[in-house]
Amino acid sequence: MLTGRRVLSKTTLDTDYISLAHVKTWLRVTNDLEDSIISSLISAAIGQISDYVGYSIVEASVKYGFDSLIGSEALPNPIFGYAIPQGNYLRIPSKVNSITSVKYIDSANVEQPIDYIQNEFTDYVLTLVINSAPSSLTLGNTKYVVQVVEGYDVESFPDQIRTAVCLLVAQYYDNRQSIIVGTTAQEMPLGVSYLLDPFKIYTFV
Repeated sequence: MLTGRRVLSKTTLDTDYISLAHVKTWLRVTNDLEDSIISSLISAAIGQISDYVGYSIVEASVKYGFDSLIGSEALPNPIFGYAIPQGNYLRIPSKVNSITSVKYIDSANVEQPIDYIQNEFTDYVLTLVINSAPSSLTLGNTKYVVQVVEGYDVESFPDQIRTAVCLLVAQYYDNRQSIIVGTTAQEMPLGVSYLLDPFKIYTFV
């Protein structure tokens, strides 16, 4: 079962994905007086969207923790010769680009490498079947750590997400307090959630 997630580092700057110049054009800002504020709003919007969709939208090194495997032992496939991913697996709900390491935690609380088979079911769920493990491990009490690189690179960053970032930056740029007084506000139809929902993870098992 998935128990935790931690972003270790980003591979690029947030403004490499949505430039300060692009957002200033969106905001119709022509001076440089608030560049640092706008840059921080870009990072805040990227962080908020990452929380909403369930993974880092900008490419980042991320570590996932598990307190057990899912399912029963994997069965061999008599036709193709590899394990059928029906059990004995770890499932990562993310847009995974590559796997850095798959490890278990030994009795001395030290991470140790473990053998696995990679099986990708969908664009946003990566399944790793544990192929073999030390006989000393107990399936129910062993913790696992998987480090991956997830998110979009600069070249493949979707325009829908870029637009959602700009919408959020504009909202926080125009409203600089935590409350709005003297007006009636409502969510814009076809707004941020409409743009982001196709990229959102809904299954966490």
